[in-house]
Amino acid sequence: MIKNLFNLDLRSLALARVLIGILTFFDIYRRIPELDTFFTDAGILPRWIFLQQYELNYSMTLLSLNGSYSFALFVAIMGMLASVTFALGWRTRLSNFIVWITIFSFQNRFPEAATTGGDLLIKIFLFWSLFLPMSARYSIDRAVNETHLPNNEYKSVFTAAWIIQVFLLYFMTFLYKWAPVYHTTFDAVYFMLQLDHFTTPVGTWLGQYLAVTRFLTFAAYALEIIGPIMLLIPFRRDLFRGAAVVSFWLFHLGIGLTLHLGNFVPICLIIWVGLIPTAWWNYLGEKLKVSSVAMKTLYYDGQSELARKLGLIAKELLLLDSVKVLSSQLNPQVQGFFTPGKGFVLQDDGSKIITNHSVLYQLLLSSRILPLRVLGKIANSEISLSLSDAKETGEVIMFSDKPVDSKASDSSSQSIKKLCSLLIEIIGFDKVKIKLNKFERFMGGFLLILVIGWNIEGYVKDRKWSIGSPFDEIMFALNLSQGWAMFAPHPQRVDGWWVMDGTLKNGKKWDAFNNKAVSFERPGDMYDTYATDNWRKFLDNIQGSRNMSYFNLLGNHICRRWNSLNPGERSLKSFKMYFMREFTSGPTEPQSPVEKVQLVKQTCL
Repeated sequence: MIKNLFNLDLRSLALARVLIGILTFFDIYRRIPELDTFFTDAGILPRWIFLQQYELNYSMTLLSLNGSYSFALFVAIMGMLASVTFALGWRTRLSNFIVWITIFSFQNRFPEAATTGGDLLIKIFLFWSLFLPMSARYSIDRAVNETHLPNNEYKSVFTAAWIIQVFLLYFMTFLYKWAPVYHTTFDAVYFMLQLDHFTTPVGTWLGQYLAVTRFLTFAAYALEIIGPIMLLIPFRRDLFRGAAVVSFWLFHLGIGLTLHLGNFVPICLIIWVGLIPTAWWNYLGEKLKVSSVAMKTLYYDGQSELARKLGLIAKELLLLDSVKVLSSQLNPQVQGFFTPGKGFVLQDDGSKIITNHSVLYQLLLSSRILPLRVLGKIANSEISLSLSDAKETGEVIMFSDKPVDSKASDSSSQSIKKLCSLLIEIIGFDKVKIKLNKFERFMGGFLLILVIGWNIEGYVKDRKWSIGSPFDEIMFALNLSQGWAMFAPHPQRVDGWWVMDGTLKNGKKWDAFNNKAVSFERPGDMYDTYATDNWRKFLDNIQGSRNMSYFNLLGNHICRRWNSLNPGERSLKSFKMYFMREFTSGPTEPQSPVEKVQLVKQTCL
């Protein structure tokens, strides 16, 4: 029992890979509109100031190499492309590495705008993924290399790292939250749901009911200690692990319904996907079996290596377990159905042959993925109308969609084939690596011990017990530094909104930061007053730290940006930036008045 405690299912890792690829694609994409603001020399924090004053030791970033917009955009595009190939399992390890570097490059370039728990989790689990067989199932790499792995369960020091990292996330959070507001008065969720710059409409509604918020506090706090322990129960592993997976999915979906926490909720859901137990997959496999009517053999043009690879990729990614992929040269009966530009023929047990574009629709119909089968049925509906025109030849019945003979179609087909061939030749494929060498096993064990020690050190805060140098440098260099004091030991009690009291050159009063008339009235939806999550996190951080250097940098940036877009009489002459501070009172305390706090005073040259 104990020897299988740290096993992970390869199908769970594959699904986690797909979802991480999708999440990182959009995580990088959302930064593109803000490249000039946060990640270039034209933004709030130019490189020379960042390198002199704010760069953390050994926290590297590619964006330190060049401060231009075009370079930052290039890094972002490369990261997005790598996210796509990582999700597809194409050059999986290389793609994983590129995505990891891209993600931490953006996070490390402007840490004040990227210090959420979600940001930490993404780069940490991207690192652990580098040493796991993420492509062992449902990947292009596995398909092309025709890797045969009969056992779906896999164990290594890095599967243990994945599980223990999840354990540490919740267990350390539980320890950091050991305070009366969590275990005595149970008012923690109440305080969270009073933070209007975090709270969703559902959260605002729930925050009115004190009995509900207290029950949620108790339930969430109990889950944060019981759930991770369930991962380490050696008997009936799949039962307890499955219960933990479902519990934390519901927990994080609830958080997502009530609080705006950026990428924290999706990455938490995904790391639990990696822990889906084998029993679930076996049950789903039985339920998702496609009927025996599905086509059995996909023949490709035996003279085309590209067609062979594409056939294997289709079988893998569409989950066509019952479909064989064979060369047409092995079956003279189907050889005559191959025409120039038509690379595939689909045949069942010898009675039906399908050619041309109908092959794709029938492959979709044969997939074990329900949405793809539905798509195949929709796309195939028109083709089925032509069955009466089927050409019968002995026992063989050929079904084909309407022939496309135009030169434009042939030219387009050839162009697509050349592009696919070029991409495959340039990118290539990775082999699915299962076995670790001695150095990798040692390194994995060493890093896992280091991560555990780092978490203990962060909690005890006793400088007599410190992992120290050079271990600190290793943790920062690999972006494994972490801390899970989220909403601890007490949820944030400071809320508010930002107002600029600006004066234009023509004498008009104008809030150039929010691009509206100056108003100190409380906004209806405080969350919408922040342009993006990066802006919200950045302003929240500097408001909390009261770092005057950042306020000066922000003021200079606002002057520069506004005046470059509004020259002449509408240019900004000077302004004062206020934070309208609301302190959240306890549920039985009188409401505190709004405090007008001046944080920035700037004259634009």
